[in-house]
Amino acid sequence: MKSISLVLLFGGMSEEYAVSLCSAYEVLCRLPHGHYTVYPVGITRDGRWLYYCGDYAALPNDTWHLDTPHLFPVFLRQGAFHLPDFTTSLLVPDVIFPVLHGQYGEDGRLQGLLDCYRLPYVGSGCRAGALCMDKHLTKVVLAARGLPVVDGLLLRDNCPLAERCEQVEQTLPYPVFVKPANSGSSVGAAIARNRAELQQALVAAARIDSKVLAEAYTDGVEAEVAVLDDGERVVSLPGEVEPGAPFYDYDTKYKTHTAKLHVPARLPAATAAELMGYAGEAFDALDCRHLCRVDFFVRRRDGRVFVNEVNTLPGFTARSMYPLLLEHMGVPYPRLLARLIRAALPPAITRP
Repeated sequence: MKSISLVLLFGGMSEEYAVSLCSAYEVLCRLPHGHYTVYPVGITRDGRWLYYCGDYAALPNDTWHLDTPHLFPVFLRQGAFHLPDFTTSLLVPDVIFPVLHGQYGEDGRLQGLLDCYRLPYVGSGCRAGALCMDKHLTKVVLAARGLPVVDGLLLRDNCPLAERCEQVEQTLPYPVFVKPANSGSSVGAAIARNRAELQQALVAAARIDSKVLAEAYTDGVEAEVAVLDDGERVVSLPGEVEPGAPFYDYDTKYKTHTAKLHVPARLPAATAAELMGYAGEAFDALDCRHLCRVDFFVRRRDGRVFVNEVNTLPGFTARSMYPLLLEHMGVPYPRLLARLIRAALPPAITRP
């Protein structure tokens, strides 16, 4: 059986560039290389595509793009990657694994580009990526499907700041949770307890996206459910995030590592089953493909469940909840990668 030719995309132009590097490093280290010929292609912060054949250890510390002897420019061709300066000038991959998070990688734009060049890839398509990246549109679709979502309102930066604050205060009590509509890893998110903090949070969120969500703050357990769908769907038991901070922000996820992850979550069996059911419904409602992670709040005072966000390309780092949840369900990391890649292969390709 010949090996599968796999292009692994990493980096990107989003605020989650560093997260992508860590996810890609873990994927590259865990791939069962006997089945795959892997071509890592990094996208720099300024949008250059470079085939990288150097040491994978240069990814987490972001020195890969300085290793010039092992870098070769990449250009897309119909059904192929063109590497004019490399020994193999035309690479025709069997499949692409875009280990990219956030804007320009997870939001449907990259997926649309790959579709235009007829390149098969792991993960959701253009439509689902765009819907799930836009947290406002996610809520609209899920609410229309009858799933419970957190109360909130949409704000745009073309409205004066004072007017935006008044809209929030007339609709929601403090504290208020503020976040960009199009972002991930809690980048730009904040809790506002008064007018001054609200102004600061709205300005910070608007630097990332012109659409900003203000939501009712939910004092509850933060839970996450992993969905794997390669023709045989696996919906994981929920995992629980104990942030060790006012909320599970970017720093606690990727810098301080103060958050504690509980797999499975410390929730009643009936609540866990409710979350798992909603996760499968959200996957279908948003037209996801292959994988997603669905995030929830379980309100402490009454146990009520709210769907918070849906991530079409969740983190794959050593501490990321998605692979941890599936490992708990009997799908270890290397097997998870194999199943995702196999699901994305064109029918004519022999599957390992």
